[in-house]
Amino acid sequence: EGVWARLCGIAPPGADASDAQVRAWQEALCAPGAAHEPQRVAAAWRLGGWAYGSAERARALIARLNALGVLQRRAGLQTVEAMGRVAVPALLAVPSLGD
Repeated sequence: EGVWARLCGIAPPGADASDAQVRAWQEALCAPGAAHEPQRVAAAWRLGGWAYGSAERARALIARLNALGVLQRRAGLQTVEAMGRVAVPALLAVPSLGD
């Protein structure tokens, strides 16, 4: 989906999200249990789409995911993947990833 969206010039899902939507997606990433996996995956891709192409959004989102303890989980990594290369500098700035 992301590759075709980029090739066709379509904005990634979540790119025009409101602050309330972004907060709701962040909460969905923290939902425990296997039953919430579809919601976590959807939230991860939407959050990644929201941050895609914006270094400022990527830094803020990675810092927030790290603070929530989600960054090193599957949903956090799916979010980072959806952000694309803009996430790399922000990831390198996270001290806990070097541990």
